[in-house]
Amino acid sequence: MSDRKARYTRTIRQLNPTGAPRSISRHDGHRDMIIIAGYELVDAAKRDEYVEAHRDLVSRARAFDGCLHVAITADSVDPERINSVEVWRDAEVMDEWRNQANAPEVDEPKHMDVKRYDATDGGPLF
Repeated sequence: MSDRKARYTRTIRQLNPTGAPRSISRHDGHRDMIIIAGYELVDAAKRDEYVEAHRDLVSRARAFDGCLHVAITADSVDPERINSVEVWRDAEVMDEWRNQANAPEVDEPKHMDVKRYDATDGGPLF
């Protein structure tokens, strides 16, 4: 297993240690939407290369049924920071994607803070 894939798998296990889908089926039969959000710190000189290496992954994820949004972007203030956000219809879809994602091989980040959020509701901001 590549270092990147191993790190990706470790991250997912940290978010969900059992590996089992964590979507909660509510009384109305809907499942929780899953949001993965956070950031990684890399050498400033390699940040754009890191973001570019994920272009194909982001494109494939966005085309995957059940993906509502994915972005891996350079931060507009911190030259070492890469922001990432994923929004999935439910945990099953996210897990299905992760099993076939084939993340690119990149250097290990200096620091990573990524969290999973199970969202029960959403709507217009304004």
